[in-house]
Amino acid sequence: MLAKDEELKLLKDAQGGDKEAMTRLVAQYEPLIGKATSQAHLRVVREDALSVAHLAFLEAVASFEADREVMFAAYARKKVYGDLHTFFRQECRRWQREFSPTESCDEELSFWDTIPDERDGTAECLAEEAIKKAIASLTTGERQLLDLLLAKTGQKDIARILGVSQQTVSYRRGLLRKKFKSLLRG
Repeated sequence: MLAKDEELKLLKDAQGGDKEAMTRLVAQYEPLIGKATSQAHLRVVREDALSVAHLAFLEAVASFEADREVMFAAYARKKVYGDLHTFFRQECRRWQREFSPTESCDEELSFWDTIPDERDGTAECLAEEAIKKAIASLTTGERQLLDLLLAKTGQKDIARILGVSQQTVSYRRGLLRKKFKSLLRG
């Protein structure tokens, strides 16, 4: 483990183009990169994940600002794990498009997939009643989110309208989907 002053000097030198300093930093943080890329969900794409993690680490070195009083280890960890998460989500979407266009990577069906086919009149009446009942049992906030989703409003716009983060919108959308599906089956 490097002392804080030694690490800051290495970072400054690496940002200035010193290849030896960069090599020492990469060697110092190789366990972080190894641990990040050995997550179970990344096993299938381990080689690519290693590349993404190394690139993320190099970007963390280049963009780190020592005067912000943030520990480099925490900064690098967040950058590496964040970029791996983004990479995995992109891979999921690619796999979904290429291999199973009717299934999502989350192995969850859209709650719209629980609605019977419209050509079946009986099923349509039953589905309509079930949907009305399910919507009636939603909270005001859940109904507002559902309305925005049905209007094909983007998550960024929904976040702005509701005054929350985009991640919160995504999380609430997932909860709403699960609740709606259980209400329709219930």
